Amino acid sequence: MTDGPAALRDYLDELRRRTMNGDALSELDAQIMGSPDAITRIKLVEQRRQLAERRRSLEAGFVLHARQWSQAANVGRDAFLAEGVPADVLDRAGLTS
Repeated sequence: MTDGPAALRDYLDELRRRTMNGDALSELDAQIMGSPDAITRIKLVEQRRQLAERRRSLEAGFVLHARQWSQAANVGRDAFLAEGVPADVLDRAGLTS
C-alpha cells in the first residue's frame, strides 16, 4: 500500500497533468465517438476504463491519507483547494475547514 505522502503526491500530480494537458478522459470520449472502426472503439473504451480506474484509485488513496497528513504538516483545506483539489474530495477526506 502507498504511504500517505506518496498517495497525496500521486493524486496531486495527476490533477496537475489534467490541468496542464487537458482531460484525457474527455479526449478518449471524443475519439470513441468519432471512430468509425469497432475494434478501435473497443480498444479506446478499455483504455478509458483503465484510466478511470487509475484515477479512482489515486483519489481513494488521497482521501484515505489527506486528513492525517494535513494535520501533521499543519496544512489547511485552502492550500489543497489552491492546488486544484475539488471541494467534494476534500469533504470526503474529512478536510472541512
